[in-house]
Amino acid sequence: MNRNLWIEYLAGAAIYTLIVFAGQFSNGRIQIGPRVFSARNTRPRLMIVGVHVVFLAVFLGCMWMVSSHLAQLPVWIKAKDLMSPARHGGVNVSLLELLLAVVAVILRTVELPCVYAESKTSGPIAYENPSAPS
Repeated sequence: MNRNLWIEYLAGAAIYTLIVFAGQFSNGRIQIGPRVFSARNTRPRLMIVGVHVVFLAVFLGCMWMVSSHLAQLPVWIKAKDLMSPARHGGVNVSLLELLLAVVAVILRTVELPCVYAESKTSGPIAYENPSAPS
């Protein structure tokens, strides 16, 4: 595996992580998503990280499948100048890159309910003691 491919995997992992945890970095005016690491989330932090690692592995697996079958894909799906050329004021991306972005958004939509569950109470969570007398 060449060095450029590793850089693409690292960039893909970083971008996907930013997409999932975008709510952490949003200010009060614009709400992009939930603040996953806030006190309102009832999920343990270790579970959040573990679930994210699983979904990140799925996304990187999609990237690996695409890169390993790149030679068999048609030219029109890989060509960056066929969609909307940058010389005409458009974005210089291929249809394949757009499809990977759609996969990332779909994975984020599935991952967020797994890593964020808002507390129904406004204060700290009160646990019942089963051995306490009623």
